[in-house]
Amino acid sequence: MAPAIIMPQPDVSSVILASTGDFELDPARPADAASEHLGLETIKEALITEGFKDAVILKPHASRPYDLSGGSSAVVDAFRSAGAAESGAVMGISTTSSRYHVLAVLSPLLRRAFPGVQIVLGGAHVVRERIAGFADPVEAALGMGLADAAVCGHAQGFVDLVVKHRGRREDVTTPGFYQLDPVYHKVVGRGTGFYPRVGRLPSSGDAGEGEVITMLADQCRNGCDFCFITGRRPPNLTVDIVACGLGAMLREGVHTFSLTDSNPFLPHLDDFYREIFDRIEGEDRSLKAVYLDPSALLKNFYRVVERAERYGCWYFYAGRDAVLEEDARVIGTKYLGKIKDQHTLDEEKTALRNFIGAMLLRRRKASAAVPRKLTLSYITTPFMTRDSALAMLDDMREFLDLSTPEMEVGLSVQALMPYPGTALRARLADAIDLEDFDFDRDDGVGISPWKRDACPSLRFMREVTHRDAPMRLDDYLPHFEDAILRYLPR
Repeated sequence: MAPAIIMPQPDVSSVILASTGDFELDPARPADAASEHLGLETIKEALITEGFKDAVILKPHASRPYDLSGGSSAVVDAFRSAGAAESGAVMGISTTSSRYHVLAVLSPLLRRAFPGVQIVLGGAHVVRERIAGFADPVEAALGMGLADAAVCGHAQGFVDLVVKHRGRREDVTTPGFYQLDPVYHKVVGRGTGFYPRVGRLPSSGDAGEGEVITMLADQCRNGCDFCFITGRRPPNLTVDIVACGLGAMLREGVHTFSLTDSNPFLPHLDDFYREIFDRIEGEDRSLKAVYLDPSALLKNFYRVVERAERYGCWYFYAGRDAVLEEDARVIGTKYLGKIKDQHTLDEEKTALRNFIGAMLLRRRKASAAVPRKLTLSYITTPFMTRDSALAMLDDMREFLDLSTPEMEVGLSVQALMPYPGTALRARLADAIDLEDFDFDRDDGVGISPWKRDACPSLRFMREVTHRDAPMRLDDYLPHFEDAILRYLPR
């Protein structure tokens, strides 16, 4: 019998993964990190695949966030229990632009409580960008000491830091891993990160509840100006990993999968999805919150309908985005790299109406117990004219009129957001109030610089909806119509 190979122990004693969405300066707000947990679960699974099993994902109980507004002892205790006080502890913290202000409070707290810990920042906000006169998000975070390193894109660099380089970040040269040069105090690093190797399909959520969030593929080719995933490297998940992972979850009692796949009905992904679902044919399962690109219906309508039924999709989320070409150009909404013209937008509307009818007909024929749902998302901008606002409102009403108990149609609206790293942000740099994420504020810790950075879109959204977040309009449409028309000039 061959002797066992004894691997040297890494200098990293523990890894604590957390999301700023689970920490709140306003304790009345619920935790908001469910989608980010999937990214953290991916990192944990990649570490396990490479042989490192001491990673903990910090999650609040009962969907209540960790409170940073008052005493912070509970937050410190949670990190200490996860191993933050150990010599060689490494923290991976994920953040979005809207939650970046939390990092300004959380990071100094962790530095004071655990002086020797390494903090590595990742998430959608962490990108490199060059806009004349404004700070780069990575340079801002590292320069202010909020993190010791930053990972852009997927997390292979973080995995290499822990496993391959045993916490010695100065040795990491993996694409997407950035840090400050200790001599010249300049950011060093290159490119964007690869999706790490995983031994099984990552998922987040409670399998005991029968529903989890997961991702099978992420290969949208539209290249919309407002989308922060444009240009991101796709994951390298194989059919074997996905099919075996879904099968294992089904055997554990999971019956509903909420997919975060960016555009699953594009033709070039047909073979990938078909092979996966062939492998789990006959299993009792369904797909929820599947993104439906309206343009995918134009040339492949019956294929998309057939796939949706075969895969067990019952809740779709479609990006209607804009109704008029003038708004589509401002937003930068595209199909396969081309801005949608008026003809395409009108064809999408017809295709969506036909899709609603087809789903309703198939449900009635199958006598299915679960109703189908479709939520249409619209993007408002402060650059809208009164005519384009009226066109959008008419479009919303027409789709709501198609809603039935068997095929529910809902509406969602959000403000145009110039997220870091997007083509939209660079294009509208002169029209928005960039604040460089510098946290200079004169009214306390509760203000996010992103709320100024995203002006005037968020100001516009607040004035017509009294809130910042995307919202369902099903019961709110009359007030929204009145408010938006009062806001816009005649």
